[in-house]
Amino acid sequence: MENNRPRAGWSAIGMVGLVFFPIGLIFLGIGLGIGAAFYSRSGFSSRFSEMVFLPAIFVLMGLLFAVLGAIFLIIEIRRRRGIRRVFESGYSVKGTIAGYHPVMNVTINGRHPYVLEIHVHHQDTGTMDVYQSRYLSFVPDEELMGREVDVYIDRMGGKDYYVDIDAILPKVIVH
Repeated sequence: MENNRPRAGWSAIGMVGLVFFPIGLIFLGIGLGIGAAFYSRSGFSSRFSEMVFLPAIFVLMGLLFAVLGAIFLIIEIRRRRGIRRVFESGYSVKGTIAGYHPVMNVTINGRHPYVLEIHVHHQDTGTMDVYQSRYLSFVPDEELMGREVDVYIDRMGGKDYYVDIDAILPKVIVH
């Protein structure tokens, strides 16, 4: 049975959000717990006013991390929703795989991911659009060059797109 959903993968911002948000909630909980413990033991004595900085630091750091993590997760959710929207309601054109190259500004486990470069030539206008696939964790095979893939493009302006490379890629199992 074929899965009819786009495989988007997690972006770097989404992964950072997955780490920052829970850490922020933990720091926030620790700060509120320490503050509640000091308040319940001493009320508003002079000792509490001296120790108010410790829970305040935890609460502020927790808020900072939680808010940043939440913002990053919202960005990731909107990106995935946009890819799904383009996949379901965008129009599809056939593109040709013209090559691949490593993404040198991204490192995952000490290796650079690869992207496929897809060319879509429009006969009526004489223009060629170049699209890139999602990150691949392996070096693509030379046999992929020249094969056709579907490129789903947003109907509202063409800025958003999704390259459906899963139909032509072999199933890769990393051990």
